[in-house]
Amino acid sequence: MSRLWFIHRIDRNIGDYLSGPYRYWEWGAHVIADICSEDAINRIERCDHVIVGGGGLMMPWFDLYRSRLLERKPSKVIWWGVGERRHENRIKGYLPLEEAGPPLGRDDFSPSHLVGIRTFTDSLQFVPCASCKLIESFVASHGWRRGHGISIFEHNDVRLGPGLPYKRLINRKCKPSAAIEFIAKTDILVTNSYHGMYWGSLLGKRVICVPFSSAHYHYPWPVAYTSPSNLKATIEKTRLTEMPSKTSRYLQLAVAANEAFRRRVMAFLSAK
Repeated sequence: MSRLWFIHRIDRNIGDYLSGPYRYWEWGAHVIADICSEDAINRIERCDHVIVGGGGLMMPWFDLYRSRLLERKPSKVIWWGVGERRHENRIKGYLPLEEAGPPLGRDDFSPSHLVGIRTFTDSLQFVPCASCKLIESFVASHGWRRGHGISIFEHNDVRLGPGLPYKRLINRKCKPSAAIEFIAKTDILVTNSYHGMYWGSLLGKRVICVPFSSAHYHYPWPVAYTSPSNLKATIEKTRLTEMPSKTSRYLQLAVAANEAFRRRVMAFLSAK
């Protein structure tokens, strides 16, 4: 009898931690595993079905783990909300667009796999991270908040804007509720985290992104990209832009994309 597996990176990165679709819909019996757990991956059998994602699992660091997973030859493979980080510059903390490379394409996946990616491209279905369902629940419970001031949500591996006099939160040192509440309370969000950028968009914030990797590009919604050297000027310019008047329509778009993909997943899993 086949089993349904959910595979993603389970660690202290709050975005990766919250990216598994099993958190937001009922699936019946299933198995959850960290893609880096060799013991767990080796238990996958050929009759099993595997849902991989979300998170930036198409980055080179995960090549070995993806190969190990696919060598198990599960019956059906689904990629849900995965992204890439094939190019990065952690030393400078900034990667310009011209160094980001092309987005993911159909050739990056097996033709037999069902694919929905968080990268915005013409060749594959756009399915942003399933954690939009968490934002949807937060807004339903707390309402939409305009927020006040400027806050920094930074990646643990690449610190952002040292010396800037703003509240800050690191993406590995927070609970899910604390991360969402932190972003909801601000007006302008400065971030170098993919999920900081994403959740800021969904919560209707004015988002400034200092991209240190290609994961931050090929993104469908408005973001003010800037370099570390231009960050202060970008903050001042963003102060002058119009504030959102209501909850972000991007939240509805993200949820709709995930609900539509879930229907495709259910049909794919039930097909013989």
